[in-house]
Amino acid sequence: HPEDHRFTWESGRVLPTLTLVHVVAGRGRLRSQPSGTLPVARNTVLFAFPTVRHAYGPDPRTGWTNQWVEFEPDHASPMLERAGISPKNPLKTFEATPHLTRLFQELQDLSRGESFGLEQELSACTYRIFAHVIALWQGNRSQARHFAGVERLRQYLVTELSPVSSIQAASEQIGL
Repeated sequence: HPEDHRFTWESGRVLPTLTLVHVVAGRGRLRSQPSGTLPVARNTVLFAFPTVRHAYGPDPRTGWTNQWVEFEPDHASPMLERAGISPKNPLKTFEATPHLTRLFQELQDLSRGESFGLEQELSACTYRIFAHVIALWQGNRSQARHFAGVERLRQYLVTELSPVSSIQAASEQIGL
């Protein structure tokens, strides 16, 4: 995290912006006054709301891989409210999130550039991520409901930074 975003589990932090966190692998927990302490599993999306003291982090035994983006809450707040996403209900776990992983990858790829209009492209990509999360949250079933295991494995292989020793090892990592 940037220096002004650092926190400990004990102290937590309060941000002026909305933060969307996608936990791709591993597990951990989230704590805030409105929600209490909640478990966070693989393929969970959580929101850290502005002006709400919160702390989140990986389980020390498993760690986690996460992707996050921060943005101004003004335009997002009405959509969050309509979707039932609130400081009391800040997270949801999905069966698989391959498209969300790809959108975050696109954001990361864009952020490495230095071209004219980059700030606008990054903003657009951030709102695409946000819109996709709202659609997932409101959907009754995962996009990958028929191929959930395959999608989890594909997502793991795409996001794992170290070499995978075998299909069996990768399958065990994702619970197959």
